[in-house]
Amino acid sequence: MFRMQHLKRYNELRLQYLHSKIFSMNLPGKTYLPFPVFEDCSDNGFHGFVPSGQWLRDVYDALIEHFEHILNQYTAMLSGRVCAIDHSHKLAKHVFKVDGVAIFTALLTVTNEKGEIRVCVFVATKLHSQFTDALKKMAESLELYGHEQPEVFYTDNISDKAMLEGIFKSLLESVTAVEKHSDLPVFSIDAEVTTSVLDSVPAIDNTIHAIMDDVPDDGGYIVVGFDSEWNVETGPGGRVTGRGSTAVVQIAYDNHIYILLIGEMLAAGRLPSSF
Repeated sequence: MFRMQHLKRYNELRLQYLHSKIFSMNLPGKTYLPFPVFEDCSDNGFHGFVPSGQWLRDVYDALIEHFEHILNQYTAMLSGRVCAIDHSHKLAKHVFKVDGVAIFTALLTVTNEKGEIRVCVFVATKLHSQFTDALKKMAESLELYGHEQPEVFYTDNISDKAMLEGIFKSLLESVTAVEKHSDLPVFSIDAEVTTSVLDSVPAIDNTIHAIMDDVPDDGGYIVVGFDSEWNVETGPGGRVTGRGSTAVVQIAYDNHIYILLIGEMLAAGRLPSSF
């Protein structure tokens, strides 16, 4: 875009020059100098120069650094009655790296009720310790400039609740806690239902064989409930990158619930024969 603008201006000047010489071109004994090329850096040259992306970034960075104290002051004077906190992982990918490894994994941003940025800080991880100081400074500046402390804080991470309430005590004012799923009846296991935790090969084998013995010989079937659990592997930014081996299997049959702990068995390569 910058090169196109420079070339457009160059062509406009060249056209003006040619228009001024058109009447003298065919006159005998008349000569004129050719219009310099775009890159000509002589005294009469156009000195065509197109700034690179790095040059523009350096100029912008220098401008921001020059007005840094003013920008920080302005941000500190903004209100924060209704706030939203979130991590963004896009910008952090383009920030300075060491040996090809990103130093920061996310950009934490807090916006106010007007959509203005109140806090903006790069973080190495999503741990609360990475940005609690910034939030405390925000609380101090709100009090310093006579603003109300936050009444509402929106977040997509429920684990932020205790941390935010610890910094902004105003979030606890005039709040009536609502029991989660209070409109649903409390789930309970009937007294006749037993729960057993099995963590040995013989115990698991005996249980599975006892269940299989109830399968009718005439081709009928039995009904069981089955579920399994495993750990997940996460990478930078908390993204799930893979899953581990199955660690727990749950089987419900008749009036019994069996919880089979097979994680260590899988790791040792000695699953029960009934599996």
